[in-house]
Amino acid sequence: MVYKSFDELIAAAKSKPSTARMAVAAAGDPHTIEAVLKAREEGIAIPVLVGDKKLVDAALAEFGAVVP
Repeated sequence: MVYKSFDELIAAAKSKPSTARMAVAAAGDPHTIEAVLKAREEGIAIPVLVGDKKLVDAALAEFGAVVP
């Protein structure tokens, strides 16, 4: 299927029967963290963050988030 917008992609992901686990390498980038948090908020993915803990924690702190 071809998606013409992110809204279509998000709707398709939400229509799946279960939430996917998503591994994110080098997760210390703030833009990456922002996308991961949005996916988690939308119920699309359960993020697994991989990378330098200090960088990941700093990026999470920028958004006031903590991922257990």
